[in-house]
Amino acid sequence: MAVGEPAPGASPSNAGSQPGQGVAKTQIRSINPITAGGAVAAGWKVNRVADTCDGSEPSAVAKASKIFECGASAAGYDACWQVGKDQAGCVSSPYSKSIDLMKLTGPATTQRSSQAVPWGVVLADGTTCQPAFGGGGATRADGYIARWFCSDKRELVAPLNNLGGGFNRSGSVWTVQADRGLKSPRTTVKVKAVSYAVR
Repeated sequence: MAVGEPAPGASPSNAGSQPGQGVAKTQIRSINPITAGGAVAAGWKVNRVADTCDGSEPSAVAKASKIFECGASAAGYDACWQVGKDQAGCVSSPYSKSIDLMKLTGPATTQRSSQAVPWGVVLADGTTCQPAFGGGGATRADGYIARWFCSDKRELVAPLNNLGGGFNRSGSVWTVQADRGLKSPRTTVKVKAVSYAVR
């Protein structure tokens, strides 16, 4: 997956602005359901599922190696960890404390994404958003496409060739473009927090 970001400070001419909400700095959150010994950490609900994962594809939302994705396209898991010798522990949402255990059929990749992209995005008003890699919507007339889908039916959009980016990180508070459908105006929204998978 190719990822990237527009030039810092880029501001599209048709972008609106979000009403002021009290965000002083975008928080960076880390998600790791696995202990140093390779077991599921306390506080996580374990589900055993009849599925397999080969562990070969590095996760785009991870800031460490040996975190991988499983499943096809938007229907799969964005972040999985090796559990014990032969299990994959996969988390379907950065907002849950539930982990699915399945058979790991190969060694966990030692590669990592060249530039991790946020797994969870919390906007200034508390709206939560999650990526759908491989499941983005149609392309807008202005060349933007939805890459994150939000709990209030908004979409976070990025230029078509910017598969995981679109975030302006030039200030203490990140911003990103959002819309409510292909023909709606793009607006600039503030980001309260982002989450990444870690080890």
